[in-house]
Amino acid sequence: WREAAVQVSRRLGVSIVAVTVGLGQSNADVLGHWARLRETSDDGCLLIRPDRVVAWRKHGRVGDPTSELATAVKQILRR
Repeated sequence: WREAAVQVSRRLGVSIVAVTVGLGQSNADVLGHWARLRETSDDGCLLIRPDRVVAWRKHGRVGDPTSELATAVKQILRR
């Protein structure tokens, strides 16, 4: 999802900042609070708007994350 965010950001000219949250990541979830709230599996993805509203959620792994994320961002931006 991180590489997909870079590619989609570049392709569509929008800023997408990828943040990884979990054990062993730069944003640790030591107590598991985020894991309980996110409503995705560890290999899923959330797209959060600047106002902290969830704009899109993919519950788990997909074959082509770049395509999935690009489609979601285009729908959100009505492109």
